[in-house]
Amino acid sequence: MRSPASRLLLTILLPFTLGCSALRCSGYTYVQAGVESNFLIDDGRVLFAQADGSLTALSLKSGDVLIRARGRNYSGALRRTPQGILLLNDRTIALLNPADFSTVWETPAHCAPNIAGDALISCDEKGLVQCRNLGDGHLRWSYELPGILEIIAESGRVLVHRAATYERGTLPTTALLDLEKGTELFRQTPTNGLHQAAAFFDGTNIYVETGSFD
Repeated sequence: MRSPASRLLLTILLPFTLGCSALRCSGYTYVQAGVESNFLIDDGRVLFAQADGSLTALSLKSGDVLIRARGRNYSGALRRTPQGILLLNDRTIALLNPADFSTVWETPAHCAPNIAGDALISCDEKGLVQCRNLGDGHLRWSYELPGILEIIAESGRVLVHRAATYERGTLPTTALLDLEKGTELFRQTPTNGLHQAAAFFDGTNIYVETGSFD
């Protein structure tokens, strides 16, 4: 998956409460920052990557800076999982320790990420599909279908689709893999020069958008 970064100057409004002897006053505090990720609310914190690639954690209650991590480029999309915080961008996928944002594991296979239970399935830009343990990054299996791929993991299976829209001399191909071992269960290539621009998989049926290349 590619997560295009956008450099925005945002005002983050964080509610706070003041205790007084005669009354309670509610209001907001704010912090301005250039942002290059989504905002992730995690364990009473607001997490986001700044324009310089650092990762900032603010107190959700007060707006105070709790951590400013600079150990790597944190730009991209942040996603919470039981195993940690996934960082997804156009160069890598990494699992971060939620306590100090250190890198637990990392892979350059950053395209089309799918989470299925405790597994992460993704591919690189050349068509190498990999399935890894989400917790430690251990490689379970790999599968190769050269080209730009679409991946859908559902119901213990993985659909791999190569549309080959802009790859001259390469045929569109749709394959179905077993999630546990990566074994190929099914492969289909259209005949008569048909183009399969996109594929959809609901865990039972495979649907393909079919037409001509013209």
